[in-house]
Amino acid sequence: MVSNPGRRSQPDPHVAIPGSNPAPLRTQREAELLYHALFNQIADAVFVIDRQTRHFVDCNEAALRQYGYSRDEFLSMSPLDLHLPEDRNFVEKRIAETRGGVSRVYTHCTRTGASLCVEVNSSVVNYNGRECLLSVVHDISARMQAEQASRESEAQFRAMAETAAASIAIYRDDRFIYVNPACEALTGYARQELLQMKFWDIVHPDMRELVRQRGKERQKGKIPLPMRYELKIFRKEGDVRWLDFTADAIEFGGSKAVLLTGFDTTERRQAEENVQVQKAYLEQLFESAPEGIAVIDAEGKILRINREFTCMFGYTAADTTGKMIYELVVPAEKMQEALGLIKRATETNCAVCHLSRRE
Repeated sequence: MVSNPGRRSQPDPHVAIPGSNPAPLRTQREAELLYHALFNQIADAVFVIDRQTRHFVDCNEAALRQYGYSRDEFLSMSPLDLHLPEDRNFVEKRIAETRGGVSRVYTHCTRTGASLCVEVNSSVVNYNGRECLLSVVHDISARMQAEQASRESEAQFRAMAETAAASIAIYRDDRFIYVNPACEALTGYARQELLQMKFWDIVHPDMRELVRQRGKERQKGKIPLPMRYELKIFRKEGDVRWLDFTADAIEFGGSKAVLLTGFDTTERRQAEENVQVQKAYLEQLFESAPEGIAVIDAEGKILRINREFTCMFGYTAADTTGKMIYELVVPAEKMQEALGLIKRATETNCAVCHLSRRE
């Protein structure tokens, strides 16, 4: 135990405060004043520990605030009192063995029983003729909690991504750092192959430079970029696939990265292209048909006509659109018959009507 624990020991004016380089001082009093000023202005908790007695011999104001003990209480305590019981044997050995420049992470307990995750950096000093440890204690609880939350979030992301139907990948700088099984299936590359590739390597040459530039700019975050667009890629087998593709900047593993999500739209695009081909074919048949054709709605209003209809009756598309067909081409004596035919046509898709040519 330290004698007179209620009385604060006088510091050795020659104790070197790490990081300081004071000018020569004229008196011991000046040295003491400077020491106390520096000691108490340090934002982290600082302790001086007698290596022989294993007790505190000094502490700064930050230590009082961080742990909730008074100075007199600290001077009657050992550093072991701040540690969990299961850690004390290990800590005692470290106190005996430390020679300087050693940084370790521990769990400390405050006076109220709260736990702090701390990083302790210790060095050997001469304090009033005794060999002591000068320990700077930095509270890293918030950082560790943030890292733990990040790890949990990343674990949840992986659990979701590994079973997702969408292709999901993450890249940082130039290279992929994560790909899910759906991404492997889409590209034809195994996970380890993709993790060795640059993110633009699988992009079709027609779009590769655009994707490379956008990818780099997205990581810088300086200019707004479209998050979603269609992307063409080359699979390992050499065939081309189209993706409905989204990209967004995220933080992954504590650093900036970009999250990619893609849905294979190749079959949909092919189906749409087939529909367009069929529409073009039907349009050609409609316009080149040797019969006059008019498309009407359920009320008999003309929606469109083909070229032969114009040739037969002399009406242009502008003349007929929105007009009732029986008013244009049905003789008066056939009007009732035409109305009946139109009604049946809308019900059965089959009707015959006598038509008159425009004079």
